[in-house]
Amino acid sequence: MSELITLINYIAVSIFGSILSAAFCGIGKEKKQRNLIVFTVGVALIIEGIVYYFYGERVVHEFYPVFAHIPLVIVLWVITKRFLSSLSSVLTAYLCCQFRRWLALLFTFAFKNSDGLLQIVQIIITVPFLILLLKYVVASVREMIMRPAAEMWTFAIVPIVYYLFDYSTVVYTKLLYEGSYIVAEFMPTFSCLFFLIYVKQSTKQEKTRYRLEQEKNAFEMQAKQSVKEIDFLRKSQEQAAAHRHDLRHHMQYIASCIANNQNKQALEYINSVCKEIEAQKVVDYCQNETANLILTAYAQRFEKSGISCEIKFVLGRDIRISSVDMCIILANALENALNECKFLMTQNISTEISVNGYEKDNRIFIQISNTCRQNVLFNDGMPVTKAEGHGVGTKSICSVVNKYNGMCSFNTKGDMFILRVVI
Repeated sequence: MSELITLINYIAVSIFGSILSAAFCGIGKEKKQRNLIVFTVGVALIIEGIVYYFYGERVVHEFYPVFAHIPLVIVLWVITKRFLSSLSSVLTAYLCCQFRRWLALLFTFAFKNSDGLLQIVQIIITVPFLILLLKYVVASVREMIMRPAAEMWTFAIVPIVYYLFDYSTVVYTKLLYEGSYIVAEFMPTFSCLFFLIYVKQSTKQEKTRYRLEQEKNAFEMQAKQSVKEIDFLRKSQEQAAAHRHDLRHHMQYIASCIANNQNKQALEYINSVCKEIEAQKVVDYCQNETANLILTAYAQRFEKSGISCEIKFVLGRDIRISSVDMCIILANALENALNECKFLMTQNISTEISVNGYEKDNRIFIQISNTCRQNVLFNDGMPVTKAEGHGVGTKSICSVVNKYNGMCSFNTKGDMFILRVVI
C-alpha cells in the first residue's frame, strides 16, 4: 500500500511541476504544444514507473532530473526558443514543489514516523495549491521569465542555486541532515547575499526606468510643442495671405493720408504693414509645407543672430513621414545647431549652418552641418554633453528615425558637426 501511495505521489508531483513549468513559459493555448508537453510527461511517468518497479524509489529519486527535468527543459526550449526561460521555468516549478512538501510537513508535524501520511497530505493538497499558484502567481513569474536574458539572471539565480543545493545535500548526500554548519548556513547566507545584490540591481533598474520615463515625457512635450509651432506658423502664413488680400484697403488708407498731406503717417503705415508681411512670410524652399514652415522660422532666427546659413531643400508635397515627425527632426537639429553657433559667437568664432534635404526612391535624405567646438564627445555614436537637460533632442531624432526603420549618424569633420538622416 505504501509503495502505491509513493508512486501516486510521484505522478502527482510530476504533473504538478509540468503544468507549472508550461504555465510559467506561457504554453498551453495551442493544442500542438499541449500535446507535446503531455507526451513528454507521459513518457517520463512510464520510465519512472518501470525504474521504480525494478530498482526502487531511491534510484527514481536520484535519476529524476534525467527522467523528468532535462526532457521538460528541452521541450520548452524547442517551443519557446529561450533556453534560460525554459530552465528557469522548470527550476521555479521545482521550487514550488518544495512549498508543497513543506506545507504537508507542517500539517503532519504532530505525527511521528508518518511518512505515509505525509505523502497522502502532499497528494491531497496538490490540486488546491496548483490552482492557487495558477491564479495568483503564474502571471507575475511569466513576466519575469520572459524578460531579456541580461535581466533574467537576477531572477533565475535563486531557483538554480536552490536546485543544485537540494540535490547535492539532500538527494545525493545527506550533508544537510548530518549537522554540518557550513552546509546548514549556506542557503541563509546565499539568501542574504542575493538580497543585497537584488536591492542594488533593483535600484539601478529603477533609476533607468525613471530616466526613460523622463525622456518619454520630454519626447511627448516636444511632439506637442511641434504641433503648436506648426499651427502657429501656419496661422502666420494665413495672416500674410490676409494682408495681401487686404492690400486694396491698405492702399486706400495710404492714398487718403497722402491726399491730406500726412506723408509721415503714410510712411509709418507702409513700414508697419511691410514689417508684418515680412515677419509672416514663409519662404518656399520646397513643396512640403511643414518643411517650409520650420525652415523659414529658423532661417529668421539665424539671420537675427547673425549666423550665416545656406538652405537647399527639395521635398515633395506628400512624404512618407508625418508633419509632427518632420518637425521633431528639423526643429531639434536646427535648435542644436543654433545653440552651438550662438555659444561659439560669444567666443568670437565665425559660424555657419548648412541645411540640405532631398527625396529619392521614396526615401528622405537630410544633412545638417554647423560649426562646432573642438573635441566633441561621443558615446556609441551619439554626441554627449554634461549640461543638465541637454541631449534629449538627439534622442528624439533617433526615436523618430527608428520609428520609420531609417538611419541617422552624428559625426564631426574638422570644425563642422554633421547630422545625416535617411528615412
